[in-house]
Amino acid sequence: MLTKYFSIVGYSDSGKTFVIEKIIKHLVKKGYKVGVCKYIHHSGFGIDIPDKDTTKFYENGAKIISYVSPDANGIINIEKEGTSSTLRNIENKVDYLILEGFRNLTGVPRMAIIKEESDLKSLLDEFTIGITSHLIDLSKHNLFIKDENIPSFVEKRALPPMTSLNCQKCGYDSCKAFYKALLMEKEDRSKCVLQIRNIKLFVNKKLLLINPFVEDVFRNVISGIVETLQRPDEKINSIDINIKIE
Repeated sequence: MLTKYFSIVGYSDSGKTFVIEKIIKHLVKKGYKVGVCKYIHHSGFGIDIPDKDTTKFYENGAKIISYVSPDANGIINIEKEGTSSTLRNIENKVDYLILEGFRNLTGVPRMAIIKEESDLKSLLDEFTIGITSHLIDLSKHNLFIKDENIPSFVEKRALPPMTSLNCQKCGYDSCKAFYKALLMEKEDRSKCVLQIRNIKLFVNKKLLLINPFVEDVFRNVISGIVETLQRPDEKINSIDINIKIE
């Protein structure tokens, strides 16, 4: 299954964390693997706690800081990779990826957590499919979702991110037009050729469309090579390759 995305936006103290906690609990209870990516609006080191080792390493110029513990591991990448690269590194490991605070990100289903009336103008965009508030009454708004319904709403309405291939094989003039129809539940994801592909090819970090014949060649050649190599005995479910050409 392609990773499904859902974005939660709102200003400080609007209740974003509370909503995301409920979404995570619901999805995990259903047996899904869930990832969360938070946008930090201030610049600088992501977890700059004074006098801690990670901060000292950063201050001395380390570009990648990683840790391994008995129960977890993590990587802090100081280089500015960009949002799409960071999310791609996460998505292969989870079924749902919940985004918090990416107010300028487009191309994924979005819910706005409203703190005051003016937020309706600044936070809503063409990808917004739901709003809620713990502070003001929005029950008459056509996008309002009751608090208790939000987790199941996200489970149902989350989608893989919009692409920009514009191949028109779905019958629409652009990926954006098709995606907006998906958001309104007027179309089925199966019309997108990427939904039935098992290989994603990125060149210079841009997604390229591969026709079924070339995809089969890729799969058969790479799988055949890997089968001849020394490898762990477990079943191969996926193969990731990153080729850097100078």
